[in-house]
Amino acid sequence: MAAGIGILYKDTEAYLQRFDAYHSHRHTTPDDQRIIGYRHQIDKMKMKMKNVSTLRVLSIGSGDGERESLFIDAILSRGYPIDYVVIEPSGDYTEKFEALAKSKQDKGQWNSVKFEFRTMTLQAYLHQVGQMTKQPNFDIVHCRHSAYFFHDKAIFTMLYGFLNDGGMLLITVGCGTWESFGRYMKKTYEGVPDSGRIVLGALSLMECLEQALPRVHIEVATNESSICFESFEEDSKEEIWF
Repeated sequence: MAAGIGILYKDTEAYLQRFDAYHSHRHTTPDDQRIIGYRHQIDKMKMKMKNVSTLRVLSIGSGDGERESLFIDAILSRGYPIDYVVIEPSGDYTEKFEALAKSKQDKGQWNSVKFEFRTMTLQAYLHQVGQMTKQPNFDIVHCRHSAYFFHDKAIFTMLYGFLNDGGMLLITVGCGTWESFGRYMKKTYEGVPDSGRIVLGALSLMECLEQALPRVHIEVATNESSICFESFEEDSKEEIWF
């Protein structure tokens, strides 16, 4: 059996290493299809918003910016300049995103994007906002695989409250398969700790949103991807992380 079982989000170094490994082994939706999907969402939002010259975006858990860049390109393709506020707890990832942004702007690609980088957790940011006399407003709040770290359903209510009229709270999480896998791990292996998370995937996310935002229309879009797993041998001494 495995030497031990760990919860990744409680170990930042282990999480980042395995996050990168995960993405290097998965077959994802092609970039052009992702951009088309983003454009579709932006176009629908554009129909609801009036007199918007610059889009204000709050991006939570942006990582190193490589995957976030598709979202930025999709917005720019619709002719909007962007004020882009990045909340990322990893200083290493923030530095990489800043370097990517500078490289893009040196090439003349992101010159109409004004970035503000903040190396901090969402909880710290919300606490900081709570001290302000006037809360910030955004046209888009983008949470790409960061909702797993939300500790309270009230966070969704607060983020939705940041939106201007016609704005969009855009959240990406894994499908319910991952949630089923987590339940399987807890059932199969002794000593699997409770992650304490309120969002484990699409199923629990919907439950949280319906409770936190009962009067808000929720739209779901799906993409399929595959990943190659190597199973553990019965006598494996490796530690299992999930």
